Amino acid sequence: MLAFANPRAAVTTSSNADLDQAIEQVDELSVKLEDANVLISGMLSAAIPKVEIKLPQLSPTLFSKDSSASDGPNFERAPLLGDEASTDQQVSLPSSAGKKKAAELRAKALAARRRAEDASTEMERQAKQALEGQSGVAKQLLAQALAAVTSVTLAVGLANAQLGTFVGPMLAGTASVFINFLGLGQTWRSRAGGIFAIVSGVFDGMEGKVVQVLDTVDDMIMNPLQDLENAIDDLCEEQKPTLQKMQKFEAGLKAIDPDFDMPDPADLKTPLDGCEAMIDEFVDKAKKEVPEKLEDMIQSNLAGRIASDAHTFNRFVVQFPLLLVFVVNLGLAILHVVVTVQPELTHYTVADKEPKAHDLQARNLRGIAFSSPSFSLSRADLMPYVQPALVQVLMSVLQLFVALALSSGPRICKMVNGQIISVQTRLNERVNDRIKQAVDRVFGQAFSEVKEKADVFFPKFKDCMRKLKRALEVAAKTGAVADAATAAVQRLGF
Repeated sequence: MLAFANPRAAVTTSSNADLDQAIEQVDELSVKLEDANVLISGMLSAAIPKVEIKLPQLSPTLFSKDSSASDGPNFERAPLLGDEASTDQQVSLPSSAGKKKAAELRAKALAARRRAEDASTEMERQAKQALEGQSGVAKQLLAQALAAVTSVTLAVGLANAQLGTFVGPMLAGTASVFINFLGLGQTWRSRAGGIFAIVSGVFDGMEGKVVQVLDTVDDMIMNPLQDLENAIDDLCEEQKPTLQKMQKFEAGLKAIDPDFDMPDPADLKTPLDGCEAMIDEFVDKAKKEVPEKLEDMIQSNLAGRIASDAHTFNRFVVQFPLLLVFVVNLGLAILHVVVTVQPELTHYTVADKEPKAHDLQARNLRGIAFSSPSFSLSRADLMPYVQPALVQVLMSVLQLFVALALSSGPRICKMVNGQIISVQTRLNERVNDRIKQAVDRVFGQAFSEVKEKADVFFPKFKDCMRKLKRALEVAAKTGAVADAATAAVQRLGF
């Protein structure tokens, strides 16, 4: 009897095995459904996205001695969304229309990043050229050294001229102020010109950089929407077997629950219709408007005008500081002469008006001595003239070193980066303001509608899966009873 097989029994056994496999699949899909619920709920409860464009900033190492040894860009990079993804991942074939759109935006953001790096490299090259155009410290001090020697020499000459104990030192002090001021002014003007070349070059390059970086705005705003759409698409793809089984066992499910209604996960995307087009429209408007207003953003405060306008830069960085230094030095020189030199006060009578013989003789001797090459003034006669000049030389040198320290590379870098951050803040505020209506419509209203649907869908779909599993288990038990009956019949020989 074992040589003959019952075809009906084989079919029944195979059907039971399929039912057991279907029950296991439902259990697996239930776990995936819960994971999808957590993922989508997290996306829907996330904060409304904002544009956070990061402009490149100067690296302090650009002004270090070893900066020329580096061939690569020396700017701090602004990370873009999706940078962490490899190129292979970005060019991989998408599995859905939503993922294809996301891949296109990622590729666009990557291309924008490369163009931004090219712009940053050009900005760095211009900054380095301006830096190399700066003469060394020794050459910058040459004008000041010549001014110092000239002022001291003039003071000695005035001392020999015997212009009086007050007028002579006062003339020597004020002349030293003018001469050393000319040296300081020449050095600082040259230094300031190099600084402006660096700063203006950076901001000119930044304007071109902004145009490139704006291409990443699409990715920043569209990415959360596309992630949600892709998550819903993945949910639909994963639960296809569940939906097919629900359709197959719909009669049995309605026997368990007459009000059974099979939900469709694709309905979750209904509130998102037209959202991408709306975002594209507003983002395109913002991207066209911002470059036109960028110059106004830079010029909106004094620091921006100083950094970008040569006339304003010269007024506040060159002319005003030099005028202040000149007034302070002149005042100190006059005060120094008044305090240290006392004019001679002579009290004489009418009789004293007649010159005496020994006075005439002394005057004649002084004239002879003055014309003699071997004549030299005493230290007491020389110091009232030379001392104000030496004080001015010392003050000018100290002021020059302070100016050089305040205009060092790292300080210029800090000043430029501070202004870049200021422009970056205003740029983000303007872009976010321009796309606020679309963002509120999509991530406020549409996402709220999706959340309402999700709050209804997931509990309902879980309940349907429980009913499906129960129906499959009933079918499996029915099949097992049929198998037992068939086996009994076979044992009876029928």
